[in-house]
Amino acid sequence: REHRPMIDILISSILPAIGTFNHPSNNQFNKELGWSPDYGGLKMVFFEDPNARRLIAQDLTALKNEYREPDVVPDDDIDAYYFFDDDYLRGLDNVFPDEEENKNTKCRKIAEHTLNLQNCNEFHQLDALNPTTEFWYLNEGGYRQVFSLAHSYDHNHTETIVIKDISFERDINHHNLEFVRMDAIVAERLSASPRIYDIYGFCGLGILSEYFYHGDIEGDVTGGDGGYMDPEDLHDETELKPQNNLTGIQKLVLSLEMAEALADLHGYPNGMIVHDDVQLSQYLFNQDKTLLKLNDFNRAEFRLFDESNNQYCHWKNGPGNGSWRAPEEYEDKPLTEQIDVWALANNMYVILTGLNPLYEEGHTAPIKKRIVKGDTAYFDPRYHDRSPSEAVLAEIIPKCYAFNPEDRPTIFELVDVLKVAVSKNLDPGMTRAKVLQGIRTEL
Repeated sequence: REHRPMIDILISSILPAIGTFNHPSNNQFNKELGWSPDYGGLKMVFFEDPNARRLIAQDLTALKNEYREPDVVPDDDIDAYYFFDDDYLRGLDNVFPDEEENKNTKCRKIAEHTLNLQNCNEFHQLDALNPTTEFWYLNEGGYRQVFSLAHSYDHNHTETIVIKDISFERDINHHNLEFVRMDAIVAERLSASPRIYDIYGFCGLGILSEYFYHGDIEGDVTGGDGGYMDPEDLHDETELKPQNNLTGIQKLVLSLEMAEALADLHGYPNGMIVHDDVQLSQYLFNQDKTLLKLNDFNRAEFRLFDESNNQYCHWKNGPGNGSWRAPEEYEDKPLTEQIDVWALANNMYVILTGLNPLYEEGHTAPIKKRIVKGDTAYFDPRYHDRSPSEAVLAEIIPKCYAFNPEDRPTIFELVDVLKVAVSKNLDPGMTRAKVLQGIRTEL
């Protein structure tokens, strides 16, 4: 009887029955044993070289993919941001090689920047076509549409959840995939914070998250025509007339709640995260209105880090759009986390006055020009005397509008000031949660 190693016996007896995958280590077995892999009827086509690397170059302007041969050296100027080729070990990168002051800057991503924690089965098991799940269209934003669904994770408890997915007119490309991935990863990394929205799933261009019963706070704090108004229509010559119905302490608590959520991002222990799109519409009440939650991180930035100089690196977004951005964004200058502080000041100005900064303009183009020139929102000096809580906001908001980013207070300094102010101005027996519950919300 021929003596054969046990491993050979196992291979010859088991593999012909179950088939195997087309891996180079199996080629010899195929020839010797005279069988072919069984792929269940699928017509599988493999690369000729199973060890070949596929490097993806992402054109940041045209958003087209270029597939390079394996021996082509990756060009860091294109690959510096996108992570999709997991075979490419990210190295050091000079972010602004053409600028003299940045020639010695070498920036590296933190490890969590490239996480991709998808759990697509959570999406596939949703029974959206069942009438009992109450699948409804809710709203649509700049590039995503939102649906609600009654879902049960344990078959005993049903809750309403949200499905955010790409709009039909949007393309499926690396640009949009990266936006959704960033939203999901930031929410997942900050799951421990009660001030960040709860995420339940992430797959491709879709996100499962908690349902917000009260909507965002923008409509609750903004007056005028979407925050804009002709100064002559204020009729406040003899009496200061904020264009919302918030009390002083409500304004102060709302501002603190928003600042604390941003502090969770800027103070993330594993590396600073910048929101990069702070607006009133990104803040929503939880179900019982005891706190605000920050939402929508698709523009967020994990700051790159310069190990040589032991500091965070700047980045650029291109010329800023909209009316809510800092002057350095409109001028396409290197950015820092202080763009969030400027945008938070815009939010607090609306909370204080009920109007947008530069509310008299009404259009984005003149607002951008004025901000680049150094103009900021007008502050009626009567807010310093209207209430102690409003006086605090009237004092700190202008500091956040410093033209030079390094002259603005940090988010942590703002939190400290606002916490002290809230504790001093809360009436006996009142809490921050009770103050928030007293705010009238309209859907």
